[in-house]
Amino acid sequence: MNNEVTEVNAENKVSRVTLSTLIGTLKRFIVVILIATVLVASLSFAYVSFLTIETYSASAKFYVSNQAQSSATMDNSTLNAASNVTADCVELIRVSDTMMSNIVDDKELDTLLGMDAQSAKNYIKSHVSASKSGEDSRIFVITVNTPNKAYTAEIITALKESVPSELVSVL
Repeated sequence: MNNEVTEVNAENKVSRVTLSTLIGTLKRFIVVILIATVLVASLSFAYVSFLTIETYSASAKFYVSNQAQSSATMDNSTLNAASNVTADCVELIRVSDTMMSNIVDDKELDTLLGMDAQSAKNYIKSHVSASKSGEDSRIFVITVNTPNKAYTAEIITALKESVPSELVSVL
């Protein structure tokens, strides 16, 4: 087997490129290749170490059911109603200042965060998201993302304990 490539250039001269020619070219530029590799690795390390912010995330899932339903089976209208209530719950978590203020006050999150109550409420609202688990689902998810592991844990714990009773009082 012949390890060479034949090329005809514009001047109709035939030039041959062999594997040994390619290796020889790489050897001549080995210093440049190594410097470029070290430079890219150093820049990547600097970016990851100094310019990215570590974020901690915690989630809690909530199941919405109709407590007034006495039988063990549920009909389609009950399931649809629970699905609609789930959408309402998600929206209330996103926009309800009163609910978030109650949670901050009840769980003393302002003290934990070292902020006044209004700042703590705004901080939590900016770091909390809520979404339905699926289009017709009766499950919704609350997620907390903060740069502080302790804050993330305390906030999600407070929400898990308070959100069900807060939503029942509003709905």
